[in-house]
Amino acid sequence: MKAPASYRLEFWDGAAWREVPGQTRTPERPAGAALNRVTFPALTTTKIRLVFGNPPGAYVGVTELQAWSPAAGDATVDVTVSGQARSGDPAEVTTTFVNRGRTPATRVTASPAVPPGWSAEPVGSPKAHVVRPGGEFAVRWRVAPPAGTAPSPGAHPVRAAVEFDGSARAVSPYAQVTVGLDPDAYGKVEADDDFAADTSAGYTLYKPEGGEALPAVTVGGGRFAGGGAQPFFGLAAGPAALSSADAISVVTAGEFAGTGSPEDSVFVGWVKDAGTYVTAWYNNTRKQSGINVRVGGRFLDTPGDAPLTLKPGDRFALALSGDTITSFAYTGGQWRPLRTADIGGTLATPQAREGFRYGFGLRGTSGTIAVAGLEGRSSS
Repeated sequence: MKAPASYRLEFWDGAAWREVPGQTRTPERPAGAALNRVTFPALTTTKIRLVFGNPPGAYVGVTELQAWSPAAGDATVDVTVSGQARSGDPAEVTTTFVNRGRTPATRVTASPAVPPGWSAEPVGSPKAHVVRPGGEFAVRWRVAPPAGTAPSPGAHPVRAAVEFDGSARAVSPYAQVTVGLDPDAYGKVEADDDFAADTSAGYTLYKPEGGEALPAVTVGGGRFAGGGAQPFFGLAAGPAALSSADAISVVTAGEFAGTGSPEDSVFVGWVKDAGTYVTAWYNNTRKQSGINVRVGGRFLDTPGDAPLTLKPGDRFALALSGDTITSFAYTGGQWRPLRTADIGGTLATPQAREGFRYGFGLRGTSGTIAVAGLEGRSSS
C-alpha cells in the first residue's frame, strides 16, 4: 500500500454525499505514515466519509480516523428537545449556555446547527449582553424540517454553538429531534388497494425460498389472504412501480394464523423478484419485527429485532430515504419507529429502482394470513 494520491472529506446532506465546504487539508497532498488533518466550519450531519484517490498501481490503507469537536473551555452548552417535528410543524429545542468561569461572559450569541434545509426560529432574542459567573442563558427555538416535502422520519441530529467574549466559542453535544411518520406528507399516491374486489391479477407472487411453497391466495372482501397446510412463503409485487428514493410502503394487518408455529409473518416494502427485495417483517408468534434486504440472492447485513404486537387493523410500514430504510408500526393511535438499516445504493437511483414494485409478503408454517390493504406513496 502507498499514500493516497488525493483525499477529501464528504458529508451526507440527507439525499446525497457532498464535499464538506470550506475544508482545509494539512498537508494538501496526503502523507503516508503521518498525521493528515482536515479542518472545516461547523456543520450538522448524520454521516461523514473520507474519499481517497488511489495512486497508480496501488491501493490505500487507513491506520486511524478520528473526529474532534472544539473544546468548551469555561463554558458549557446543552440542548434539550421537546416533542416531535413534522413537515412544516416544529419541535421545541432549548439551548442553554452556562458560564462556569470566574468572570462575566459578554456578547453572548447562541445559534443552533440543524440538518440541511431545516429551519430554526428563536422564541425571544438569541443574544445576551452579559452572563455572570455561574449564570445561565437559555434560548428556545422552533425547529422544523422543510415544509412541503416528505421529511425523513426518525431521529435527526441537532446541536448548538455559543460565541462570547468576542472570540470564545462553546459547542454542545448532539441531541436528536424525532420526525414523526406522516404518510400523507408523501404527496404522490402510487398504490392504494383495499382488496374490496379481486385484484389478484395485478400482483405477481414470488417464492423466495425453495423449501417453502407459494401460498394459496384469495383476494376480495377486504383482504388479500394466503395460506396452506404446509410451510409457505410468498412475496407479492403489486402493479405500481417505485418511482422515488423518498417513499413509503404500508400494509394494514388483517389476519394471522395464530398457530404458535415458528412462522406467522407479514412483510412490507418493495419487491423486484424472488431474490431481490427490500422489506420489513413482523413475526406474530415471536412478537418481533426486523428488516430483510436481499439483492441478487444475497442478504444485506441488517441485524437486530424490535418488539412489536400487531392486531387486525394496525398498520405496518417501511420508509425509504435515499440509502436508508426505517420500519414503523401504527398501534395505539400513533406511529412509532422500529428498526433502521443502511442499504447503500440499492434503491437510490432510477436505474437501481427499475423493476421494484410496492408489495408485501405472507409467510406461515400453516394456516391463513391476510392483509387488509396496501398503500404506496412517494414524495414526487
